[in-house]
Amino acid sequence: MATVSISEAARLVGKSRSVLYATYIKKGKLSVIKNSTTGKPEVDISELLRVFGKLIGQADTDSKKDTLGHDRTVEKDSEYNAMETELKGVLTLLRVREEQLSEAKEREAKLWQQVQDLTSAVRLIENKSETTKKRKWWFL
Repeated sequence: MATVSISEAARLVGKSRSVLYATYIKKGKLSVIKNSTTGKPEVDISELLRVFGKLIGQADTDSKKDTLGHDRTVEKDSEYNAMETELKGVLTLLRVREEQLSEAKEREAKLWQQVQDLTSAVRLIENKSETTKKRKWWFL
């Protein structure tokens, strides 16, 4: 039978190349052969039919239209949901980090104020010792 490249196979089944590699090829669900002339991996169309059933160009896909009229497959929906969940986690982490940063800035401001207070106190102490009257050398 005819063989197609991995990219073409991904297009025919409506999945990304990375999904084909990770989910089907590396796990042994989809067989790959090397092209004898180029040495590049290719997939036999019969293998695609065996694993995925009908190809996108041959029949209806399990898709629905979104509000903009674009096709949305179940796989894309699950990827979207996973990305949305990850985004929520990242936003939560960002809020926590912003709170921690705010608390750290408050601590820094308080400590800086303490440093300034202590510095002025030391200057006052040094200033008092200099203002004491010096004795004249003839009044020992």
